[in-house]
Amino acid sequence: MAKMMRRSIRRALPGRDRWHALQEYATGEANVEEFRLLRARDSAVSSVVATQSAPTKTIDWASWESKISNKETLQCLKDFHSQQSALLDAVLKENHLGAVREQKAGWELFEEAKTSCTK
Repeated sequence: MAKMMRRSIRRALPGRDRWHALQEYATGEANVEEFRLLRARDSAVSSVVATQSAPTKTIDWASWESKISNKETLQCLKDFHSQQSALLDAVLKENHLGAVREQKAGWELFEEAKTSCTK
């Protein structure tokens, strides 16, 4: 599920390495150092995400039934988990790439921002 989301995001968003190229515009020793630290943090997060290949663990509700004495609380947790799982499954089934491609309004602001950056 996470891999599918990452692939969809990568298709819709510009490449992550492109923002790394902004470092050349950092001026001053402090800004250059902050950008270097930011890239280091980004690399650390990327490596953690890349190593997460284990399948999603399921919840052992029987185990929790023996540990939680308040059954109403347990039932609320189970219901919340079911609702959130259904919501995430529905989001994953949507065609996000198609929605981005169909987006027609608002691009003027993006184009104006690009133009102002090239000045």
